[in-house]
Amino acid sequence: MAGLVDAEPWRGRFAIALGATGLVLTAAALSRTLRGWSEPPARIVLLALILFVLGTAMLTALGRITFGLDQAFSSRYKTPVSAFWVAHICYWVSLCRFRTGGGKAVLVVGTGILALLTFCAISGHLRGWQEGISQSLAHSKARDAILSDVRDEASYHDLFPVDTPILQRVPFMREHHLAMFADADNRLLGQKPEWLEAPSSDKCVGMFDSVEMLSIANGEVSLAATGWAWNLTSQASVKRVIFTDATGKVVGYAGGGWSRPDVQAALPAAGHAKVGWTGFAKIEPGALIKAHGLMPDHRICDIGEKAAPQNHSRFVPLASLGAAIPMSSEPVLSGGWARDGQNAAAGPLSNGDVVYGSWGGADSNVGELRIGPFTPTQPRVAFPIVTGPHAENQVIHLLDAATGAEI
Repeated sequence: MAGLVDAEPWRGRFAIALGATGLVLTAAALSRTLRGWSEPPARIVLLALILFVLGTAMLTALGRITFGLDQAFSSRYKTPVSAFWVAHICYWVSLCRFRTGGGKAVLVVGTGILALLTFCAISGHLRGWQEGISQSLAHSKARDAILSDVRDEASYHDLFPVDTPILQRVPFMREHHLAMFADADNRLLGQKPEWLEAPSSDKCVGMFDSVEMLSIANGEVSLAATGWAWNLTSQASVKRVIFTDATGKVVGYAGGGWSRPDVQAALPAAGHAKVGWTGFAKIEPGALIKAHGLMPDHRICDIGEKAAPQNHSRFVPLASLGAAIPMSSEPVLSGGWARDGQNAAAGPLSNGDVVYGSWGGADSNVGELRIGPFTPTQPRVAFPIVTGPHAENQVIHLLDAATGAEI
């Protein structure tokens, strides 16, 4: 209780007080029933419902006590709590004689409590609706990463706390058309559908805003892409986007419904702000990638195109590196980055050089390391980087210190 109060001062104290009141009322109702054994059947049913909710709540709390204090306020518990209090109100109101002064007071207090519970239930459902929309978008993003064969750990972890067992089964699901692959439109990766070339009666406005390289392997770059689109014909946002290369081969997927208030402000024709899309693609470095809105019945509209980032990096032997570039200051660290922050299994460098790492005790740690500004003494610069089993979402940006432009 003390930890709960410390974490949520007002909400924690109110929840503890309300819970204690519920326990006292439950004990009183149970004691009254056991003393008389003459309660009407309806009142006994209400007491049974109260005891059932209380018992399941205690078992649930014992099972989730190590999951953190936020679990106590999870929205999914509103339904049984509402049933508990409505049953209590009905139980005690049935004992009152409303023509007396005390009965009228109970009626007033009970009505106030019922109104408060109703307000809390409605506000909770509204918050749950908003949370559901956010969760749906996160799930769609993870789905599109899987469909695009792009490993984006940040998206996967929104859907799966431990993603490895799921990803190991993706090839089987893809081959046997299971789960998300049951939809034929989700099995187009690497194909050239004929309907992509057919003229469409739909007209869209939109933009392919950005592409960000997540990783590179086997001559292909894995990309995260964002943009927006609005269907002028149906006056609706575009819910599904597919990416193709210059030959018309499908190279990735994206989902719509993301909020873009900037677009709505600049485009009055857009009926709402949920016109953004975000997705993933895998393509050759420097190749042209096109975004198409996918509507029902395979209606297509063009949104825009971008060139995939070039891969200007290459591996060189460590022994071939020249002298270190002198730095005017220590690196600026944030998040999980720290000096000697590498996994202990990697060990220190044999020549005693300084090592900076972002592991810091867990693979989930993230952060940023900034070096410079510096003046290179050679036309090429090498960055000694060591990664774990997966280097997704690890990005190196080389910027012009004077202009801020990315080199």
